[in-house]
Amino acid sequence: MREEVRRILEGLTRDELIEVWEYIAELIDKKEEEASGRQKGHVELKWIPGKNGKLYGPYAYLRWWEDGKHRAKYLGKVVV
Repeated sequence: MREEVRRILEGLTRDELIEVWEYIAELIDKKEEEASGRQKGHVELKWIPGKNGKLYGPYAYLRWWEDGKHRAKYLGKVVV
C-alpha cells in the first residue's frame, strides 16, 4: 500500500498535496479524539462574586459545542 500511496502523492500538484495534508491532519485529530474519548473544547476559569463583594474562585469549567448547544461541565475549584 505504501508504494501505491507514494506514486499517487508524487503525481499531485502542490495545492492538491496541501489539501491532502489538511485532510490527514483532520483524520489524525478525529482518531485521537475517538481513542481518548475526549471532547473538543476549552477550560474557562470563573470568579464568582459573593454578596459581600468578595470574589470566590477560580472555578474551572470545561466548555464545548455539541448539537448546536453550548455545553459546560464543572471541573472543580482551582487551587492557587
